[in-house]
Amino acid sequence: RLDLDHADLLEVLLGATQDTTIAVGSVAFRTESGTIACDSATWIRGKKAILRGSVIVEDKVYRLLADSVDYDLLKNQAVA
Repeated sequence: RLDLDHADLLEVLLGATQDTTIAVGSVAFRTESGTIACDSATWIRGKKAILRGSVIVEDKVYRLLADSVDYDLLKNQAVA
């Protein structure tokens, strides 16, 4: 599960089968076990999030810092 806590600019594209959210500027997400921060994100709800710019993924077990991360919500995997 991924919840958006903050973005300076937000655009939501409503689709027939899925919604996509484009978030820009001080983007902050909350997960069940941690937090994610980045400069911008494209979030395909329920499927994946494409995170760009100064990405920080913090969990109870690890901390990931990267320029970009593809976060698969179905598999709960982040790939930098």
